[in-house]
This record gives sequence, structure tokens and C-alpha cells, in this order.
Amino acid sequence: MENHECAYADVKIRAENIVVSIPVTSLSKPDIPAYMKEKWQKIIDVTAKCMNVPAALIMQIGEHEISVLVSSRTVDNPYSVGSSEDLKCGLYCETVLGKNSPLYIPDAMDSAYWCDNPDVKFGMISYLGFPVKWPDGEFLGTICVLDSIENPYMQAYAELMVLMQEVIERDLEQICGKESPAKDKFKLPVAGRDDINDKILHAVMKGLNILSGRGSGKPESAAEGIDAGMMEMTARLNNIVCLMDLLYNSSDRAAINMETCVRKILESIKENYSRECANISFGVDITDNITPDPDIAFSCGMIITEAVINSVTHAFTGKMSGEVYIMMRETRPGEYVLHVSDNGKGVFPGKRTSGSGMSIIEELVRSLHGTVQISADKGTSYYIDFTTADLRCSY
Repeated sequence: MENHECAYADVKIRAENIVVSIPVTSLSKPDIPAYMKEKWQKIIDVTAKCMNVPAALIMQIGEHEISVLVSSRTVDNPYSVGSSEDLKCGLYCETVLGKNSPLYIPDAMDSAYWCDNPDVKFGMISYLGFPVKWPDGEFLGTICVLDSIENPYMQAYAELMVLMQEVIERDLEQICGKESPAKDKFKLPVAGRDDINDKILHAVMKGLNILSGRGSGKPESAAEGIDAGMMEMTARLNNIVCLMDLLYNSSDRAAINMETCVRKILESIKENYSRECANISFGVDITDNITPDPDIAFSCGMIITEAVINSVTHAFTGKMSGEVYIMMRETRPGEYVLHVSDNGKGVFPGKRTSGSGMSIIEELVRSLHGTVQISADKGTSYYIDFTTADLRCSY
């Protein structure tokens, strides 16, 4: 149905067994450029890899059908770009769009509402999806992930999905020429702004790629600590979202204030680990002139996140109180030293496994082409130094 320039689609909300009409992409909307779809492909690939699921998708809704716009290049993904389903058949994504809210289905086979939905024919029984909108409120479609097994981990990744949803919606604002004041406070020429936005996204993708290499992310049984694992991953993702928001909303996205960045990280960790942090004091010694570019700031932020989470969860077992100290200096232009330490029981540097906080820190430092020394004398200390790429190239 079309009314002037508006287009509408009828979608079925399965659990309520009702059909509602929603505004979808109208003819007045610009085409999505190829370079943007390529960026979205990277986002979807990293999302699927990080969550260890067979399918991550961006779906596009039309007036009569919903189709796959971007599909992750993952093993056992049954969805191909361009494939479509008719509306009003009760797809997962229809409920997301009809209710304009996220949907999480841990196991469709355990639900009388979902056990016969169309995606089950592909073996996809776990689902997490979010709506994606144009700046004027019309629906582009959804961003979603699906799994062929019951996946209790999906909900822990909600923050990651929200982050990716926001990236896509920012891109839609960009091609419509409508930057939201709440999301874009600074004024740069479009070319300069886009370059910085790409740097921010590159930093986020790099960080997520490193996290996704930490292991399968799915313990085989509850005995392997699923609750602790979900808490840890939620804390990591919350900090990634916190960092990304800080980078996007910084008054100068090309030079990020690290002192502000670190304090935001600590606030997020204390919120996620309120019990563990109750008797821990945090010291931050970072001068105002430490303002690296987004890539450096994001990597340092992730290093600090891993080091502090290690401290609050392992360093003070059986202790009534403790201290965590973070220091960063720019010893010469473009040359940095980062020191994170605690006065806990100490963790022997050799006792670490692939996917541990220490191994993630080492991988992040390698991404900066820096060096790290880990000491377990009277607590655990990380001494990191690195030089920015521009200076390395000039040597």
C-alpha cells in the first residue's frame, strides 16, 4: 500500500497473532552505496565471528516481502543475499518490526508460538534481532543473528548488537544528509568526518576480532562457568559500547582525552562488578595532554579493561581491600607508556591460556606494535610502551 511517498508493509506479530502496518523504505530514500554495503559486510562477519553463530544478517523489508541484504560469510549459513520470504507468515523479524523492539528466542522448539516459524525449516532455532530505521522512522529492516542450537549466550551479546545497530543507523543518517545532534556534536567537513568515523569503526572491528579469537565463547556445560563467562563477556562488551560512544561523542574525535576515557571505563567496570569493586580503590594518573587518535585510544581502552577486570576478579580473593592504579604518559611526541597495576596476590605471567585476559592484552599490544612486560611481584603490573604508526614510518 502506498500513500503519496510513504510505503507500508503488513507484518505478523506471532505471539499475539495480530497483523500491524508499519512504514518501510519509501521511493524518496537514496540507494545504499556499494562502499557502505561492504562496510556492513565486515560488521556482519565480525558479529557472527565474535558470537560464534552460523548466521548474522541485515534484513531489508519491502511492502510485501523481507529479503537478505547482507549475510555473514560463515560456515553453515543457510541464508544467501537476495533470498526472501513473504510477509504475514510470522518470521522472527516480523515481530521485531511489528513491535519495534528487540526479540530474543533462546530455543524456538521450546515455544508453542515459535516452534513452527519459517526459520525452523533452516534449522535456526535461536534468534536475537533488533530493528533498523531510517532517520525519519521508516524501517529499513533488522539486524539479527541466528543459531542452530539453543544459545544461552546470545542475550549477553545484546550490547554488541545495539552497537552494530547504531553504526548502521548512523550510516543511514549520513546518506540522507541528516546527522543527529545527539550523535554528532562536532563540526568537520564531510570528508574529514567520514575519515574519522572510518577510523573509529576500524578500531572497534579490530578489537572485536581480537576478542572473537579468544575461543568458542560457548562452554559445553554449566560446569564450565556459563554465568561467569556471560558476566565477563557482558562487561567487555559494555566497555566496548562505552568506548565507542565516547569516541563518537568526543568534542574532537581525532584526539581522544584518555583521562576521561579511562574514568568512563572504570565507571562501567564498577557497575558490572559492583560486589567485587566494593572495597577496591582506583587511582588514575593521566595528564590532560594525552589525546591520541581513535585507534590508539580504543586499543588502550581495551587493554585497560582487560587488566582491570583481571584485577577485580582475581587479584583480591580473600582480601578485604585493594588498589588498582592506572598511569599513562607521552614520553616524547607519539611515544607512550601505559602502566596498570594492583596490589593483590599476583598472577604468575606464565599461567595463562589462549583467551585469557593476559593473552588478549598481549594481542592488543601487538596490534599497537608495542611491547608489554608483566610482573607478579607484590601484585600484578603491566608495563606497556608503543610508538604511533606515523612516527614508526618516519624512522
